[in-house]
Amino acid sequence: MHRFQSFVPQPWAAFVALLVSACRPAESAEIRYTEYGIAHIRADDYASLGFGQGYAQARDNLCKIELGMLAFSAELSRHFGPDAASSSLAATPSSLVSDLYFEGINSSGVIERMVRQPAPLGPRAEVRQLVEGYVHGFNAWLEQAPQVECSDAAWLRPMTELDVYRRVYAVTLMMGQGIFGAAGVAWAEPPTMSSARLQLTAAEREQLLAQTQPWTHASSLPGSNAVAISGELSSTGGGLNVANPHLSWDMDMRWWQAQLTIPGEMDVMGATLIGVPLVVMGHTATAAWSITTAERARRFTLFELQLVDGSATDYVVDGRAEAMERRTVTVQVKQPDGSLQSVSRDQWWTRFGPVVGKDSILGLPEWSAGAGDEPGRAFVFRDANATNMRMLNTLFALDHARSTDDVLRAVRETQGVPWWTVISADAEGSALFSQIHVAPNVSDAHAADCNTELGSALFAALRIAVLDGSRSECDWQTHRDAIEPGMMSPDAMPLLSSTSYVENSNDSHWMPNATQRITGMPRILGDETLPRRMRTRDVMKEISDQLEKGPFSREAMQALVLSHRSYAAELVVDDVVEACHSFDRGLAASSDGQQVDVKQACEALARWDRHMNIESRGALLFDRFWRRANDAAGGDDAKLWKVAFDPSDPVNTPNTLTSAGPLIENAFAEAVLELAQAGIPVDAALGDFQYVERNGERIPLAGGGGGQDGVLGVFNVTDGPFNTTGDAVGYTGPTDGSGYMHVVQFDGDACPSVGTLLTYSQASEPSSPHHSDQTRLLAKKQWVTERFCEADIVASPELEVLHVGASCKRGGLASCKQ
Repeated sequence: MHRFQSFVPQPWAAFVALLVSACRPAESAEIRYTEYGIAHIRADDYASLGFGQGYAQARDNLCKIELGMLAFSAELSRHFGPDAASSSLAATPSSLVSDLYFEGINSSGVIERMVRQPAPLGPRAEVRQLVEGYVHGFNAWLEQAPQVECSDAAWLRPMTELDVYRRVYAVTLMMGQGIFGAAGVAWAEPPTMSSARLQLTAAEREQLLAQTQPWTHASSLPGSNAVAISGELSSTGGGLNVANPHLSWDMDMRWWQAQLTIPGEMDVMGATLIGVPLVVMGHTATAAWSITTAERARRFTLFELQLVDGSATDYVVDGRAEAMERRTVTVQVKQPDGSLQSVSRDQWWTRFGPVVGKDSILGLPEWSAGAGDEPGRAFVFRDANATNMRMLNTLFALDHARSTDDVLRAVRETQGVPWWTVISADAEGSALFSQIHVAPNVSDAHAADCNTELGSALFAALRIAVLDGSRSECDWQTHRDAIEPGMMSPDAMPLLSSTSYVENSNDSHWMPNATQRITGMPRILGDETLPRRMRTRDVMKEISDQLEKGPFSREAMQALVLSHRSYAAELVVDDVVEACHSFDRGLAASSDGQQVDVKQACEALARWDRHMNIESRGALLFDRFWRRANDAAGGDDAKLWKVAFDPSDPVNTPNTLTSAGPLIENAFAEAVLELAQAGIPVDAALGDFQYVERNGERIPLAGGGGGQDGVLGVFNVTDGPFNTTGDAVGYTGPTDGSGYMHVVQFDGDACPSVGTLLTYSQASEPSSPHHSDQTRLLAKKQWVTERFCEADIVASPELEVLHVGASCKRGGLASCKQ
């Protein structure tokens, strides 16, 4: 019990610990571990099920979960100083900015108000029980003072239910205010003097639009692939589902595998995020689902406020002045001498949401006090998920789904999907694509009527509406089928049930498979008739190639997921080699005019197998070249391709590399130079310079990313910074990429046929035997055969049974097997 001594002064620590233990409900769960530390949790009620999940998650990921608790409690700076890393759920440059952002949320009380609401807006009763039990289970493990990486950290503390709901809220806001507005909200500052005119010149507008690269980068995080194959294309006649989400490998948004069972009530298996109960993506006995980020949709709009003359913090709505609400946010910051100093900032709120300053990743014009006859202006960020505490209700419904109809019902009725595309399949052979998620009800007509000058430009280029805040009629519209005012109705969002297959790789709803289209959606939900990213094209090409051979089996789909084909290479390598051989004397010019000998590189590329396998030689050369070529093209397809994009053939176009101009030559020369300067041979095996180190062991990694748009066109994404100096050069540790994977096939048996793989392994704790065991499987292209049915679980040669909760408390914690 001495763990509580860190938080409660003696002599009361032991008494408080005993009191907490005595008052705890009598939750009791059985945790059965099979190979690779995968937990199968069984209980008689939801509180006990949550207890088992919280206990098991803490056993594997205590330190990561606690770090997330620090971030969402706005206490990173208190323990690590102002310049430490921030949470992966908010795009902030430092721990201080992260703390100011999250403290602004916490001090507002918005989370507590949402949690207090009855369902359907607030958590349903069973979800509340799960959260309560989860917290008790987490704390039961913490009480045992486990010897883990952070055992001596002063910031370890018991979890509260509020910690869970704070994390859930951060997840829901991630792809809106969290990434695009957090820094701007935390750092918005009223002007102290008059500034530039309100109207933008044409040159200023073009400059603003040219500054969208940071936004474009952020909008592509995180990425994912998901596929559902119908029974008509499956070897068994039942549906098949693929999950392949891409998230950070290092931060506090990490996948963890489990089976959750209440006999006769609930039986679901898959992956959830650490710090959160339930299963986010997975399967029951007869239905499976996976999710991707609906990157091309906008869960937010901006409002442009017209300020009152002579004031920077009063604005006009329908001719009447309204005052902004000033909220002073204070956080504690550790100083170099170890002392704490209070840092305060003002945040400014309006009827639409928070004012966002120039530090936002959106690169907006500055908050202006006006000049001459023109009024001042400020920009406000309104996120549709700012009032969403329904995500856990959605997960609860999904975890009970028996069919794709149930999956759709869960999505439609809870209206709590924050920013996902949901792809599902079931035992009857149905395949479903749903991009029903929380979004503002802003039709194209409403945007056309209410966009400001800046809004018209941003909406045309990026589908970001900037609505006129001086007119109340320009607020989001209300629909009777929406669960909240201002939200878009589920009936207005993309949906398709297919007899072939559906797929999403973070492109918009427009092309759910190679032949079917979803059109006529509001532009705020995504683009239509525009080029697809290379990863989307690769997935559809690989699916069509397999179908030419025959229907999909689980094994065939697993091979596809880890095929490591580069569709970009298949399109351009022959042309690159031809161009390379044409260089005078085998010399290519870099953009600064340097002549580079590329003869060996030409031959290495010609011999390359066009795959990103560990043993593939020449893969790294192509990777570095093709990223450079795409960066130089800057999104202008005409600079790369002879055959332009054709909306009637989006999988195969654009194609045929253009070698006109210096772009290809420069990019190739500079890739060769970069490898030479790093001491990397042009024909190096990819796995020699793309790897992760775990406890001193170097584990090679296949796959490829090609930046946030996946320009290499590889299904299994592995991405991160490329190091060119020091003792370790190359891709020496992924920061983003494939995490949890599953291939679920329904074959008429009571137990679905399932292969899974958690790329970074189940435990973030370095001392765990399950810290890197599945990572080694990934290196060998091996999958885990899932144990879902009872007979398979008890047959595991590594079965470990652990009883936690009331059943072992009667004999003391020492009576429980650890």
